[in-house]
Amino acid sequence: MSSIAGLLSVSGVFAADLWAKEYRAPPWYSSGFGWSAGQDISGAFADLLSNNTFKAGDTLVLEDTYRISGSRLRLPENFTLTAKDGAGLDVRTASAADSSPLFILSNGATVDNVTFDVVNAPETSYDGILPAAGQDYHKKRLLLVAGDGVTVKDSTFSGNVSMHVDVQGSNGLTVDSSLFEGGFYQLRIVAGDGATISGSHFRKSLGDGIKTESTASGDGPSNMTVTGSFFESNARDGLDTAGGFRNGKVLDCVFYNNGVSGFDLKSSFHDSTDFNPEKWNTNITVDGSQFINNPNGIVVSAVDRTGPAERKQRAGDPPRHPHQQHDL
Repeated sequence: MSSIAGLLSVSGVFAADLWAKEYRAPPWYSSGFGWSAGQDISGAFADLLSNNTFKAGDTLVLEDTYRISGSRLRLPENFTLTAKDGAGLDVRTASAADSSPLFILSNGATVDNVTFDVVNAPETSYDGILPAAGQDYHKKRLLLVAGDGVTVKDSTFSGNVSMHVDVQGSNGLTVDSSLFEGGFYQLRIVAGDGATISGSHFRKSLGDGIKTESTASGDGPSNMTVTGSFFESNARDGLDTAGGFRNGKVLDCVFYNNGVSGFDLKSSFHDSTDFNPEKWNTNITVDGSQFINNPNGIVVSAVDRTGPAERKQRAGDPPRHPHQQHDL
């Protein structure tokens, strides 16, 4: 083979490889499937996933608002679910006790500009801090994040369900410019590294706006940044780090009128392994943030999860000391 022919051959392989990496199929549009406004698309959506019509890297554009129910609808890797302004999904739960996720997000998945409204969730008047599952909220979860590099942006979540977004051990999560209203935990993050929550609004949860939790082995989230976000009128805490917040940052946020505290910086101890310095809540920064009209601005606490001691500690929580404003 001549040097020129070899160069062309190598160049052709390189070009084909580059095309394969950069090529993205044209988006699917909901009208292309014959969907009309208000239609129940539950079965159709499940079929499009099960028969592999929707593939890795695809995009679906919702052009109107549709009804949907179901569980564990796994979006492929690098799939984008997006919508025209105001369009989205009216979600119906199968029962108050169904805790399954509606969607499972794989590696690199994106949810962009989608409105999720759980239309049959309870409209409760309960104003305490211990709402009853099945009565004040349904146990359903909307999005289960089960992959790395997932993005949720410019989206709206409403309805009293267990969780709007449940993140399980995923790294590199991005939540940006999104609104959460109602629900028990609006965003739960279990373990994982490098989550960034920015420019988002968490309001009127029945529990906490953001809740961190640890795995059974005690591994909690790390290197998490919450920036430019507003936590308003949540029944308990705006941000509760029950599962850890190691190397975490809270920057330029506002915590207003939350029921117990703006930021509960909590360390939980299950057994002796939790005394490992690598699991401690260390190197935490709170800067440029305001705490307004919360009974407590920032609460720093440790909880013994081993048994009666936890119940004793909870019963003996320090009294609330109302204050109007605290800037950090």
